[in-house]
Amino acid sequence: MSKLVVIENTIVRQDSFGRYCLNDLHRAAVAQGKATESQRQSKVRAFLRK
Repeated sequence: MSKLVVIENTIVRQDSFGRYCLNDLHRAAVAQGKATESQRQSKVRAFLRK
């Protein structure tokens, strides 16, 4: 049985092995304002397109 984890109204999913979804954790960090400017999705997408 896994516990439901919610950070800043963002549900953080877990797989069957108990690992947390990094995308959900990143979304929660952005919602809290803890992600730096370079970690914001728009900057990451622009970097990956290069």
